[in-house]
Amino acid sequence: MANKRIKDISTASTAFASDDFVITDSATSGTRKMTKDNLISQVSAGVSGDYLEESNNLSDVASKDTSKLNLEVPDIGLQANQVPLSGMLNSGAWLDFDSFYETGAWTPTVSFGGGSTGIAYSTQEGYYTRMGDTVYINCFFVLTSKGTDTGTFRLLGLPFTPRSTAAGQQGLHVPYAANLAGLTSVPTAFVQTNASEVFLYDWDAAGATSSLKDYNFTDATQLRFSGTYQIA
Repeated sequence: MANKRIKDISTASTAFASDDFVITDSATSGTRKMTKDNLISQVSAGVSGDYLEESNNLSDVASKDTSKLNLEVPDIGLQANQVPLSGMLNSGAWLDFDSFYETGAWTPTVSFGGGSTGIAYSTQEGYYTRMGDTVYINCFFVLTSKGTDTGTFRLLGLPFTPRSTAAGQQGLHVPYAANLAGLTSVPTAFVQTNASEVFLYDWDAAGATSSLKDYNFTDATQLRFSGTYQIA
């Protein structure tokens, strides 16, 4: 990679200085010397060096822009935006940020006994953030009519299907509930196993629970809940 040939170096005709380097020239069976100045004086000057490539490593490319492109780090995973979990290439374990983290909206929908005839809303809002297999959700809805169907209340539309759990349910927090009828306590929300729906329960004084039904709702019920659950 040198820019000058050995034969161009001064012959060792005088005593060597402490910063001279001995060079053997096999073509003439002679000995030459390379000075410290020969070796490094031009290396950092932004031009081609005497015996070393210039220090910016751009002397062998067409332009600096080309060199910058050559130095760009490409995607190193199996897909875009992936990095190895172990910090090493070819580790076999990759973290895909696109699938690991996600945010979005979902639409909460009320059902009674599996039906939704005549149900109307003034507000239906739902948002989520997913981190791996854990989903944080929040929801707010306001009814203007509870419709004509009867039976157990269900809230549908969860963005991801919950996983199976030993208890069969995953709890959520209910910070606000208004215009609910016939309850003995603040309702508790649970995500049902392997079903994208939420059930509400009322805890009585003895600690027993009963699922909320159509008669617990009015045409002006408002409900907000939030929490996390594990997905399938």
